[in-house]
Amino acid sequence: MSEDGLTIEHLVQSENQHQAADQVSISNSISSLRYLGAADWRDFVEAKSGVERTLREDPAARMA
Repeated sequence: MSEDGLTIEHLVQSENQHQAADQVSISNSISSLRYLGAADWRDFVEAKSGVERTLREDPAARMA
């Protein structure tokens, strides 16, 4: 290690930084999954659907 200019302190600091980055990534993943789980997908799909938009504008569809 000393031949490469690495010390125990550098290795420990590097490992701590990697672990901190992993924790942030995992935390962000969990937050994203919670958001996706809480989303009302029916409303989302209906809001983005061209078919739903067309049916809302069609007077014949309103009477059915």
